[in-house]
Amino acid sequence: MSFKRIILISRPLMWSWTALMYLVGIGSFSHFSFLAFVELVLFTFPFNLYLYGINDIYDVASDRINERKDGVQGIAPKDEEIQSLKKVVWIPPLLLFLVSLISYNLEHILIVVLAIFLAFVYSYKHTRFKEIPFLDCITSAIGYCIPALAAYSLHASISTIPITVFLIILPYMGIHAVTTLLDDTVDAASGMTTIGVVLKKRGTILFSIATFF
Repeated sequence: MSFKRIILISRPLMWSWTALMYLVGIGSFSHFSFLAFVELVLFTFPFNLYLYGINDIYDVASDRINERKDGVQGIAPKDEEIQSLKKVVWIPPLLLFLVSLISYNLEHILIVVLAIFLAFVYSYKHTRFKEIPFLDCITSAIGYCIPALAAYSLHASISTIPITVFLIILPYMGIHAVTTLLDDTVDAASGMTTIGVVLKKRGTILFSIATFF
């Protein structure tokens, strides 16, 4: 598999999102450390390669009939590329976990483990949270916030965060729901039961609006 195709699998457009969320958790330059810098890097290309690599391995049937999978929106891996992906996709989470151990911070380590776990169960063929309506939204919404929580836990306990801040998970659920509409026709044709397929366009949009309210 060429390096260019590996980059495309990691969805370059999403690197800035995970990096931004990590920086939000850092909060200020005074909290920045060498460990934080290393994790910031790992939460860009490496973590997204893991996240979307697993997704591409188990979504290959739908991706191959999806016209969006032609570049920055991802690609449909060939059979030989899937075999390569299955070997390299585990390197980023292993590195992230090992780096988190350097913090000697149990809360931080558990948050990193949660990030790795959620990315796995969302796409893996025997769990497929992405095909369980509402659970897929919850998993994805927490996943959006994980980099920020990981960074924050390096300098303070997440128990110090006001509970109302966690309400941001609700609109993120709605955002995720709407994104499933981009592939609802293809997903339905492949027999997938994403929230966009189950609720249809109208229901999904109404659900998203409700989460923002």
